[in-house]
Amino acid sequence: MSSLLASYHRGQIWFRELWLDQLRWLIPVDPRGIVLCCGSAVLLAMGLVIAIDGDSLGYLYLGGALVGFLFAQTRMLPVFVWLVFAAGGLWAVSLGGPAGWVEVGYGIALAAVSLTPVADPDRYPPIGSPAFIPQPNLSRISAAAEVSSSTPLLITTLGRLRLLAGDQDLAPALLDKRVLGYLWCWLLAVAIRTPRGSISRSELAAELAPGSNRRTQLERLRRQLWDLQHNLPRPLGALVCAERSLVRLDLEGCDCDLLRLRALLQELSSTALPSAERNVELQASLDAISSERFLPEFDDLARSAQHSRGAGMQAVADVRTWAMQTRMDAARLLARKSRQLTAAKE
Repeated sequence: MSSLLASYHRGQIWFRELWLDQLRWLIPVDPRGIVLCCGSAVLLAMGLVIAIDGDSLGYLYLGGALVGFLFAQTRMLPVFVWLVFAAGGLWAVSLGGPAGWVEVGYGIALAAVSLTPVADPDRYPPIGSPAFIPQPNLSRISAAAEVSSSTPLLITTLGRLRLLAGDQDLAPALLDKRVLGYLWCWLLAVAIRTPRGSISRSELAAELAPGSNRRTQLERLRRQLWDLQHNLPRPLGALVCAERSLVRLDLEGCDCDLLRLRALLQELSSTALPSAERNVELQASLDAISSERFLPEFDDLARSAQHSRGAGMQAVADVRTWAMQTRMDAARLLARKSRQLTAAKE
């Protein structure tokens, strides 16, 4: 009995998501779609009036209005419909009806609107869609911490993840949300691996719902991006930048151990020989950066989110290799600079 109830509940959720996904295309919320649907509403009213008067031409108008409503989110078919409407106005003018010029202008104007690019479905999620429903905490004892976004964030990734906003560590609240934690850490790895590194929406969508159709993938991605920005502690969500086709983590203004390691290597790679005092400071900076593994919690996090063989694991593995090699290179260059300074003194 419980299995039947569970299957019924899953069916309800599936049907609801399918219905909202279809409404997304039938009820446009972008300016272009709204204008075309309003134009089709006028055409529908005209068709009803003409049909009630007994003129069979009204049924043609009704058919055009129906096509305009159903295919408002396409491009060429609405153009054809409104050009036909404008041609009907010219026909009325040729029969001596000057009011037909209104129909001509109306049809041409809406044909021009139809030629504009169809709105990106990611930009205008329908009201009431799951994109606006936050993901519940996966642990009943977890809660999003309220921390001022003005507090500088200290990110420590080597040894264990720590996200310090003031004296509060936000990492447990992040890691408690398996899917959100997986996505946030994946974005963190990409941002560290490449300055201003990002992930395409299509890659993220395919990772979240592998094997599903594109609409389902995009719908789930919209939900998770909303949750990333609104259902995490504020300093973490504020770092997520969801652009039209890319998603990235903005680490500008954050203090991250691996970003300090990159800056240290860049300074050591320069041909200029540092002063003895600066050389001591560089050695202290390198010693302060742990040589332990990058994001050791990520493996368990990816397994619990059922993405242990996904692109996120590869990104983290790349950063682990890079971090180990970078630290070795920095230590080697620092030793060389130290020998050069000793030789210069002699």
